[in-house]
Order: sequence, then C-alpha cells, then structure tokens
Amino acid sequence: MKSSDQVFVLLNRAFAGLLIAGFATVSSASPVWRESNDLTSTLDNNWSYTSDSANKTATVSYTNQQATNSSATSGHFGMYLGWAWSYDSSAAATSLPWNNDRQAFESGGVAMSISGAPGSLLLGSVVSDTWIGNPWGPGYGESPIATLGSWEVPFFDFGEIAAGASVSYNIDLNFSFANQAAFDDWNRAGSFYLGAQGVEQMSESTTVPEPTTLALVGLALAGLGFSKRCIRG
Repeated sequence: MKSSDQVFVLLNRAFAGLLIAGFATVSSASPVWRESNDLTSTLDNNWSYTSDSANKTATVSYTNQQATNSSATSGHFGMYLGWAWSYDSSAAATSLPWNNDRQAFESGGVAMSISGAPGSLLLGSVVSDTWIGNPWGPGYGESPIATLGSWEVPFFDFGEIAAGASVSYNIDLNFSFANQAAFDDWNRAGSFYLGAQGVEQMSESTTVPEPTTLALVGLALAGLGFSKRCIRG
C-alpha cells in the first residue's frame, strides 16, 4: 500500500434532541433493550488493513476497542450498528442502508458486512428508539439514511458495566465491490463512516414511560472527531 492510502473512520453513539409530549405507561414482560446515550465508543488507531484484488474485497480490522459507561450508575449495555457510508477516492459518498437478506450495509455496488459483533438486534424491539424512520447523515452532505424497525442489525452485548468503566471489543469491517474499477478506486484512497447507537437492558417487568409524540428538534454527536487514518506499507 502507498503511504497516501487512507481510511476515514467514525464510530460513536449518535443521538437526537427530542421534544416529548404525552406519555403512556407500558410494562415489559421480559428483559428488553431501550435506547441509551450513556454508552460511548470511538474507533482508535489499533487497526489493520488488507485487500484482495482478485476477489474485489477489503477488510479493516480493529482490536481492543473501548466502550465506556459514561453514566453515574452501573448498567447492562449494548451497541448496535445502524448507519454506514462509503467514499471513493474523490470523496463522493454512497449511503449504505442495511440489507436484512444480505446481512450487510449495501448500496450502489458496495457492501460492508460486520465480523466480530456476536449477535443481532431487531430495531423494532428497542424501547424508545428515536431513530426508526428518522433520516440521519454524518454531517458532511451525504444522503441521509432512515433506519427501519424491520432491520436486524449487528449488535454487541457488553453485559454489566460499572459507572465510568470500560469493556473491550474487536470488529472487522468487510467490504466487497461489484466491479474492479470500484475496488481499485477505493483501495487506492477510499474511506468509510460508521455510526452506532448505545442501548441499555431493562429489568424484567419494568414499567417504563413511552412517549406518544416525538418531535425531532436537533441532532448532536457526542465526543466525535472525523479522523484520518493513514495506511503505511
């Protein structure tokens, strides 16, 4: 690989500011997940890159990544991967919505599957998931992606995490391209942008407030930086 080759990476919880009007009380019959902004994670420089020109594939592997409980109390946390974009060498973006059949983020001849996430999560089962049906983009002019309740996306269950404590995880991002020209372009100077949402498991038979009206009033990213990674061979 040339020293000019590069990968852009972003993995963090994204959350929306919400105006909530009206509540209904519901009871969960079994442990369920609810959206949480108390889990934070950003991919660091502990990564490697491999590519296969013959098969038009590439893999970016991250090891010993940290997910931290930023709340003041312990909790059972997880993280689902919900949004992805791929960029060619000219920085033109392709939005990659999730494809249940292929089990990958996929669009326009580019697909990204996930290795390392030990499970999957149906978005429609997450209590108070404010992202279902709401379009979101990373903020650099890309076409937004609206998640669907029918998506069953890659999911990390981190278990119980003490207040302020961190757990580690590994993740592989496996890219495949529909033609050689697209692979060659991305392999030379391609990039990607990946977004994740934190969730917290609720106790059995917990009574929770469910908003009956939600109005999206803002978008924020917590602790994010658009980070340039240089691959040096």
